[in-house]
Amino acid sequence: MSIANPPDDYVPVFEFLNRLSIPITLHLELTPQIVELLPGDLVQVLAYKTDETLPIHIELGDGYVQIHPYRSWGNWYVYKNGEDVSGTPYRTPCAEPFTFK
Repeated sequence: MSIANPPDDYVPVFEFLNRLSIPITLHLELTPQIVELLPGDLVQVLAYKTDETLPIHIELGDGYVQIHPYRSWGNWYVYKNGEDVSGTPYRTPCAEPFTFK
């Protein structure tokens, strides 16, 4: 399944199909955003191409998948089964990298 009209200036960074027999959650860090994935659900995640999202760190645990951006706040667009389920507060890219103190 492909995204019909991907948003401008965003690139695909992650695609995951829940092949388990149980629901799991997708955690998009620093936004934060959580998406429940039922068995058979496909999720596609896009990131703003000019910020410092990449490379990403992906962690798979019991009942969850977690994605951490590299040095940005996580400007994610999320499509679940081809439908945009992105959180509306995260529509405007924030290209300023965060810094560690």
